[in-house]
Amino acid sequence: MKNIQLTQLDKYKENPNYELTEGNIYKDIEENHYVFSLSYELEENEDSQYPLEDILDKFYLHVSDLLMKTITILQKILSWN
Repeated sequence: MKNIQLTQLDKYKENPNYELTEGNIYKDIEENHYVFSLSYELEENEDSQYPLEDILDKFYLHVSDLLMKTITILQKILSWN
């Protein structure tokens, strides 16, 4: 994986149920947890999201949505309680 970065989604920015806390991290006011979006590119000949899976496990993060922009660029919506 390469070019891992926070991205901004309008679904949080324009929704009154989400409050911007810092950068592109939003607080879900109703559910009392935080959400953010990551984008990354898979390396050539790479077909999985490892090592992202290890990071998710280490910090108890949960993937709740997966958006496909292109074949090689994915955005993941992550949240934690």
